[in-house]
Amino acid sequence: MTGSCTPGCLQKIAILTLICTSSRISAEKNDRLHCKSQGPLKVQEGKFPSSVRLPFCQQYSNCTCCERRHAQAFGLKTQSSLDAGSLSEGCKEMTAKLACRLCDPEVGVGLKGGVCEETCDAWHELCRDDFFEYHSLSKELMPCSDNSLVCSQLRELAADGADLCRKAGLRVSGSGSGKKCFDGSVPDLLETCKAKAKPRPDRWKAIMSKAQPLLLLLMVLAVCGGILALFFSAHNMQSTALERTQQPADLPPARAAGIAAIERHNRKQS
Repeated sequence: MTGSCTPGCLQKIAILTLICTSSRISAEKNDRLHCKSQGPLKVQEGKFPSSVRLPFCQQYSNCTCCERRHAQAFGLKTQSSLDAGSLSEGCKEMTAKLACRLCDPEVGVGLKGGVCEETCDAWHELCRDDFFEYHSLSKELMPCSDNSLVCSQLRELAADGADLCRKAGLRVSGSGSGKKCFDGSVPDLLETCKAKAKPRPDRWKAIMSKAQPLLLLLMVLAVCGGILALFFSAHNMQSTALERTQQPADLPPARAAGIAAIERHNRKQS
């Protein structure tokens, strides 16, 4: 009857629906793990986080969307401020963490939004007595370097942590946003990085292990061949020595008679 569906038909429809739903969820999950361009972090579309030896922001070297050039740029932007002798250690450490936020793999793939409001507050508290300035090019608030001309204490330039982060060009993520935010910590490796971080078997050791019986056989054959070569060499040398020391009496009759005739001829002439 047209429009009816047997139990077997319903089962097939249910299976197809489950497959399609699973594929869509898997695709969405994989899409979330792709690196995404964000601000100065320009990445190749479809790239996954991976292990990169970073010259700056080394804490994220095991898993990051950053490339070496990104970390170098972040380092160049903040290194002069971090090297300033007047900057307190706590302020220096927190400033460096925030400068590296885009190298956090969870930020790189979009799992984390802006900077946590509590992190901005902690930054403000650690740096409130340190001297800051507005960068001449980016107009962003940042710690003064030793070459800065006009500086003011941070508490005079930013009212609180959220104000500091915004003036430093950072997006603030409130507690009610419902999304993870950057807090300066180094997250666990993402699945894509874990897969690449698994220790690979030593191929050379595996090859040597398989070839060991053959190598042992070749060594035994080489030793046996050497012994046989020494034996035949010694036998040949002994045979040659015996030939040289043989007396005419030991020679064949014809050869012995010839030698005797030559000796008699020599005696007659003498």
